[in-house]
Parts: sequence; structure tokens; C-alpha cells
Amino acid sequence: MNSLDMILQPFDTDLFGFSVYRANLEKYSDISALDESIPKDAGLVSIRVPQEWENAMRHTQFRKIENLIYLERSFERKEKMELPSSIRPASKYDVDACSNIAQNCFTHDRYHTDKFLDNKIADHSKYAWAQNNILGRSDVNFVIELEDQIVGFISCLQETNSATIDLIGVSTEVQGKGIGTVLVKAVISHYTNSVSTIKVGTQLNNEASIRLYNSTGFKKVDEAITFHWTPKNIETI
Repeated sequence: MNSLDMILQPFDTDLFGFSVYRANLEKYSDISALDESIPKDAGLVSIRVPQEWENAMRHTQFRKIENLIYLERSFERKEKMELPSSIRPASKYDVDACSNIAQNCFTHDRYHTDKFLDNKIADHSKYAWAQNNILGRSDVNFVIELEDQIVGFISCLQETNSATIDLIGVSTEVQGKGIGTVLVKAVISHYTNSVSTIKVGTQLNNEASIRLYNSTGFKKVDEAITFHWTPKNIETI
């Protein structure tokens, strides 16, 4: 008996217009059952596995999409930081600005990396993700402004004793100017008394993102690999 689950993803299904599933694989031995477990109505199935399972995944119908690294930052003391007045908590009135930034600033995520998926839909997935976060999905959202215009945002989710940076976006016009660093420092300052660790994941080839997190005290704790399955003729779905 295998421990493989195929879980329908409503958010992604709505975006793409066909059924999108996430495969949960608990045991290495169940990789052999992966292909035969693909739902008949699936247009996309994604799975994230430990790095050491990569060779076995090569014998399936799934394509390698990305290498991920996971980083964490622990709190050893209170870390209230001096932040510029241009950074503040987001409100519902910031949703359009943040969503538009998200729609235009991402290129390394798995949907943009997969050559069989439409980049316009990948863009819109980030728009909708940011929109949902600002409107209440996230525990906290911050925005940063330059000349009274929002140029970046960050959204986080909190569990009992940890927080996760769920999405961070910086306008393409101001990337490389330290905006992301200020946003991450705002999150560190916000959570200094309420959680023991902050977590984040990013793509191994996203060098700018890795430099950002390393410079703000995050350390690598794990790696994983994302694989996708799509039909040969996805346009016909």
C-alpha cells in the first residue's frame, strides 16, 4: 500500500483553467507508483521531494523544474531595528499597487521556469497571491514607498512559534537598491518578541534573493527539488 496523495489545488486550478494537483509522497519507495497515480483530468501535477530522491524521479514522467533551498533565522535577543519612515504596515488600499508589483517582478518561480506553462498565467498567479495576502491571508504585510509610491512589499504567515516569509516583491525599477533588505528587516523587527525563528524558501539560482537572506542573518537548513508533470499536448485540455 502506498502513501501517495494527489490533492487538488483550487487556487491554481482557477488560474489555469484545468485541474492542478499537488502530489504528496511520504516514502521513497512510492516513487514507482507516481506515474500511475496521476488523475485522469490533470493538466498539471507538481511534487516537491528531498534532493537525494532526484535520481529516482528521473525514471518517472515528471520533469525537474527547480532546486529550492530553505533558510531560517533564529532570534537570540530582541532585535528592534531602525527602519525608515517610508516603510509601514500595508492596508487594503495598497492591494492594487502590491499586486501589480508582484505581477511584474518574478521570473525564478516554478511557473515561470516551466516552459510548458503560459507566462501570462504565471504572472497573474503572483498578482492573485499578493492580492489575497494583502486582503487578509497573511499575518502581517509591510510596504515601502519612494516619493509617495509603493515600490515593494513583504507578506508573512505565522504559526505557533515561527513565521514564514510567504511573498516578497520589489518593483523592477528599484531592484538592487536595498529595498528588499529593508523589508526583511521590518519583518525581523516585527517578530522579535513573538516567534523563535523566521523561515523562507527560494530558488537556488536566485542569487540576489540568497544574498539578501544571507546578509540579514538567515542560514540554509535544507534543500528540495520541484518536479512537474503535464500532458504532452497541454493546449488541448
